[in-house]
Amino acid sequence: MTRGKWLALAVLVAVAAGSATTWALLRRAKSAESAPAAVATTASAGEITLMGNVAPRDAVLVAAPVEGILEVLEVPVGGEVLMGQIIGRLINKDRQDASDSAEEQLTAARERVANTEVQLTAARLEAARAAAEATATQGDMDRARAAAERQEILFKEGATARNTYEQAKKDAAARVSEYTLLRESARAAEERAKTLAGDLDAAKKAVENQTKAIETATANLRIGEVVSPMDGVLTSSKVVPGDMVPEGTKDLFSVAPNALRLAVLLEPDPSAAAVLRDGLEAQVTLATLPDSPYPAHIVRTQDGRWEAQFETPELVWRPGDQASVRIRLP
Repeated sequence: MTRGKWLALAVLVAVAAGSATTWALLRRAKSAESAPAAVATTASAGEITLMGNVAPRDAVLVAAPVEGILEVLEVPVGGEVLMGQIIGRLINKDRQDASDSAEEQLTAARERVANTEVQLTAARLEAARAAAEATATQGDMDRARAAAERQEILFKEGATARNTYEQAKKDAAARVSEYTLLRESARAAEERAKTLAGDLDAAKKAVENQTKAIETATANLRIGEVVSPMDGVLTSSKVVPGDMVPEGTKDLFSVAPNALRLAVLLEPDPSAAAVLRDGLEAQVTLATLPDSPYPAHIVRTQDGRWEAQFETPELVWRPGDQASVRIRLP
């Protein structure tokens, strides 16, 4: 075999060997990719590590008092609250409409009172003026009638002319007619004043009733104010301002009495859950404080969830914090 043939054969052998090696590496990588991702250290190492969200312990749920839209969140999640402090306000459309209607009716009732008072004042002035004119005219009427009666006597005795007598009668009749009109005008003005006085009383009563309606409507709106049941920290809000809150929402907010007593909420897979026990010692490392682990212990809650409970000497928790939990197995 020539030297050239030996060289070609050697190259072929090298390529084949390289291909075999490459195929083996790819197969090994493929096997690694197909293996499940490790979510915890193996049990043989005597420990497992789980991840979870951090939340204060002993949180109390705060229910929505009514259906409505969250108008404002007075306290940010993670903020401190006092017992009775308003956390947020819910606007209920029906209650808001009732309040707006009561406000409009109260405004209208107050306007009626103001207008009626003006009209009543004018009516009383007109009644007084008409009565004064009628009184003044009554004197003229009495004098004209007395003059007519005297002229009638003189006419009968032939001591005055018919024309004088007739004119005296006309003057007396004119004064009587004038007095009668003024007296009727005064009476009508007095009646109008009485009617307006009654209207004013009714308008004032309407203001009183609408004021009570406003108080009731305001109290109904205050039902939408959600207050904290205790001193503590607002740990969660189910909605943001502008969101609709359905009737019967039991977990609108949650408040915890102490933000130093914390827990990592765990959701272990079945294999990890099988080795968890109440009271297991653990170590919690917050994602925001990787160099400051905290001692903890594992607890199974009444609703069957697993938690790693721990405490911190100062406030370190913030909404959305995550932590790793290194659990020692027995």
